[in-house]
Amino acid sequence: MAAPSSPLAPLRHARSSTRLPHGELRRPCSPQDVADALSHLIACGATARFPPTCSRATAWPALTLSDGSGLAAHPDERRRRCARAAFDAFLCALRPAADAEALRPPDWAFGANPPSVGKFLARWAMSLYLRSLVGTPSRHTLRPAEVGGWRWLPAPRCGEGGGAARGGWFEADVCARVPLPPSGAEGLREAHRGRAWRALVAIARGNQSGGWRRGEDPLWVATAGGSQTTAGLWWAGQMMRRVRASLGRCAHAASRPWLRGRMVHTGGGWRAEGEGAARERAHAFTLAVHVRRGDACVRWARRGDSTLDRGRPCYAAGEYMAVVRALLAKARQGEGKLARLAAGRVRLLIASDSESVADEMAALAASDGIELVQLRGDRGAGWGGAREGANIGKNMTAAAAEFIEARNERGLVDRVAVLGSFLADLTLLGQAHAFVGTAASWTSRVILLSIIGERGVVPPFAFVDKPLGRLWFA
Repeated sequence: MAAPSSPLAPLRHARSSTRLPHGELRRPCSPQDVADALSHLIACGATARFPPTCSRATAWPALTLSDGSGLAAHPDERRRRCARAAFDAFLCALRPAADAEALRPPDWAFGANPPSVGKFLARWAMSLYLRSLVGTPSRHTLRPAEVGGWRWLPAPRCGEGGGAARGGWFEADVCARVPLPPSGAEGLREAHRGRAWRALVAIARGNQSGGWRRGEDPLWVATAGGSQTTAGLWWAGQMMRRVRASLGRCAHAASRPWLRGRMVHTGGGWRAEGEGAARERAHAFTLAVHVRRGDACVRWARRGDSTLDRGRPCYAAGEYMAVVRALLAKARQGEGKLARLAAGRVRLLIASDSESVADEMAALAASDGIELVQLRGDRGAGWGGAREGANIGKNMTAAAAEFIEARNERGLVDRVAVLGSFLADLTLLGQAHAFVGTAASWTSRVILLSIIGERGVVPPFAFVDKPLGRLWFA
């Protein structure tokens, strides 16, 4: 029998001449294009203490609902793509960090062996974030020890008939597949020497407020300071975009069946959404909604109740729908293309570990004329989680024994199905214009970072439970 393939694809170091994934840009990006795109990220306070949102009263870490005002005022989509291309050029020109180089991994946030898929991707993005900003910048690469013993890694075989697929589950280097534009690379390198880029990096490092004690750990300054700024949130979103682009063939194979199960509800029940619907979707305001349910629920709570004293809270579909309506009202009061989109057709992109949530949301949204989209498949108990509602009313000790993390440790969960559905949901929801979820969930946070990475801006967002707070701590 052939030896199992590694969960990591062979490490292919990228060079500064690496191709960038922005062939859709018909004109080379100039340094001014990049500076214009970054202007809203570095404006106003631009400090760790006062994030650059023009007012402490509207700083996003303290909000449960943000209208995404930066999006309406942001330069056009082409310039946002130029900023993404500049980021890729910067990251992929960095030296890959050698195994022996000491930079403490972010175990203080996620542990050495993250207990969920969302936390694994977040830890990967955070490692990239810290290495690119602290000390002499370098590019984090996944090490075999970070993946090989990970408790959610499926068997290292995939494909029909169980044959091993090259590339495993993850690319070790997020720049391994980054293509090169035919022109414009020099303009991107020139942008890195400009004032806007230097300001962006300084803010993301978290050292602009002057509020840190002398000798403060720079890892903590970047974590607790830089990541609370709009610049730091954008930087983290770009890292999540690179993580999502670094999935191996096994991961793509696991997510493909879920993506083929795309269903739409337009008031007359669920139906398969055909490939020809792409143009129709482009003219709708899309709002990603993540509903944590399943075995996570120990008690039902009302919006704004996030206390864990009486057990982990979950929220009824009506609570999410109320937040959706509030966010839509805010978006429609704004200006620019986003407000015009929000005033027209609205589609909710639903992700949940519950098989009933999408139906509940569809019933509630019918009176608003809102369409819903979900990826159909066996979820929750269907992939080995506890039956939905099984933990309601239990004490935390009894409930924790049936949380999906504990069931996975006992070998009761289909890891391929869980990982495949998670990655497929990220593909669906990562293209949205706005987001609703729970700040206590790392799935919600990863979805928000995915949208930021794709859109190039911090979108309108709302949380049912509490403010986002510090980015790397749910």
